[in-house]
Amino acid sequence: MVLQTVTLPRMDICPCEEMYFRRVYGEAKLLGDRITLGLGDKIGFDTYFGSLCSDRWLKYTVVDRFTLGVRAAGKARCTILRRWVVDGEFFDDTVFEETVDFSPERSWYSEEIVLEPESVYSFTLTPSGGDFSFFGAAYCTDASAANNVSIALGITTFRREEYLRRTLKMLNDEVFRQGSLLNGHLRVIVSDNGGTLSEGVSKDGNVRIVRNPNLGGAGGFTRTMLEAVKDGGFTHVLLADDDAILNPAALERTYIFLSLLREEHRDLTVGGALVREDIPWLQYENGARWNGGPMEIISHGFDLRRVADVIRNGADTSRIDYCGWWYCCIPILRMKQIGLPLPVFIHRDDVEYGLRCGKVTTLPGVCVWHEAFELKMSGTSEYYDVRNTAIVNAMHDFRDGAAVLTKYLNKRVLINLLTCRYNYVHMNLDAVRDFLKGFDHLRTTDGIELHGRLRERDYKLVSVEELNGYRSVPDFEKQFEEQRTECTSGKATNLLEGIKDKSMDVLSVAGLGGFLPGKKETVLAVNPSPVRRCFRANRIIHCTVDRRGFEVERDKAEQKRCIEEYRQVTALIKENYDRVAAEYKARSGEVRTAGFWRGILGIE
Repeated sequence: MVLQTVTLPRMDICPCEEMYFRRVYGEAKLLGDRITLGLGDKIGFDTYFGSLCSDRWLKYTVVDRFTLGVRAAGKARCTILRRWVVDGEFFDDTVFEETVDFSPERSWYSEEIVLEPESVYSFTLTPSGGDFSFFGAAYCTDASAANNVSIALGITTFRREEYLRRTLKMLNDEVFRQGSLLNGHLRVIVSDNGGTLSEGVSKDGNVRIVRNPNLGGAGGFTRTMLEAVKDGGFTHVLLADDDAILNPAALERTYIFLSLLREEHRDLTVGGALVREDIPWLQYENGARWNGGPMEIISHGFDLRRVADVIRNGADTSRIDYCGWWYCCIPILRMKQIGLPLPVFIHRDDVEYGLRCGKVTTLPGVCVWHEAFELKMSGTSEYYDVRNTAIVNAMHDFRDGAAVLTKYLNKRVLINLLTCRYNYVHMNLDAVRDFLKGFDHLRTTDGIELHGRLRERDYKLVSVEELNGYRSVPDFEKQFEEQRTECTSGKATNLLEGIKDKSMDVLSVAGLGGFLPGKKETVLAVNPSPVRRCFRANRIIHCTVDRRGFEVERDKAEQKRCIEEYRQVTALIKENYDRVAAEYKARSGEVRTAGFWRGILGIE
């Protein structure tokens, strides 16, 4: 049985060869369905998609050993390597080596290799007799599938037909076809929150679209869960964003892994990493831990082209509290035990549900590519992030809840004050007020009406050329390009510049920047922008890397109003948090039932 395939680069999915194979030396060529090598060439598969990471297989499945299968033509030395990390130091060992004659073209299998804990296995190929062609490989096991697995791929979409068509085309071409491992084991349920798609089932029965009121990602994904349970034939629901780029190989790896789980781990939730679409080798997140506010992101910023980062990523055994719903596969067995998600519209719904699931992992080599979150304007998330963070902490007894919420609110409010985004401050404060109104307020909130009010308060994005301050920014185009580059690299220009930037952030966050007399007329801040950039600015243009934004002005009266409201809200936290938190914890089960969700979704 195949554990995972080692495929040739898919440039239509991930235009980064080094994530598939490496030219150790020489000039191996990728030509269509093969990689060709000559004498003096050597290729290695100690890569993100080419390596086998032992930890998850040993910990959760019936697999404890593997063989390597290679299909090729010609003669080459095949070397299988084991790598591991101890206290930051890297070690490696050759576990198998043999010169193999693949002529004229054939498949070959290595001897069986016992898996060692926390290790990353890979192989190299070195031609030893002239021209050599590599067609593909697989890590295999003699273990048999322990579970029958059927996956409902749940996608929530809101008027993004282009992205959805891209995903469905990939599935039709590569999954819903004869000979595919997943054919008959995966079907799609689309929650159409925008009401722009035709309801119904595709001719082959593999795709079903249901209309859903726009209750955000929480409402859309919950609808796909309800439909999967109603169908009765699924074992798992795989939640995925409509705008994420899915890799069919990731779906296959997930399916195989689930089919080999030991009985005591059939309640395991399996997630995928998030990789930036604009920098397709830069990992944003490989699972995360909850710490009461800003998440502790695991393996953030890993360069998946680098062998060291691939090994660290694969051998990491850190605790994972949750996986984002860009790719998260949840057992229906566990879903029936813990209920449905909370009706929180967007943000932190995946955090809370992951904490409830309790047993979560990611699989190396399983990922999606997605637009970087930090490049977006926060917008209505300024409300949802704060309110839903408070709800998560309340439900899961996070230590020192009142103090943690106050600290989290303080940071959000201060940053927004110093960048003159007063509408965001009011969203932050309203979020806490609504949380403190108690559980019944959440239970009876009209999510559609609330989101409409938040959108009215949000800043409207327009082309930067339409903004009044556009022409008053000195060297706008030069500044924009410099900041855009900084946003996509995350590196200071040089050491001295980095020190200067950090010092200015300290001054700004200390409060000086927002309250000293204004000095600059108009400044540009490309998102995500450090607070220092807005130091003593009278007018600020906030914009995204795609040149859409809004402008704000310093307003002393509004600053004072926000500060006074902030003081009032922090007093309310101190007075009411413990009582309200206990109420959320005691009664949250009321909004996690199928009956409750069918009611607010209007399902008969």
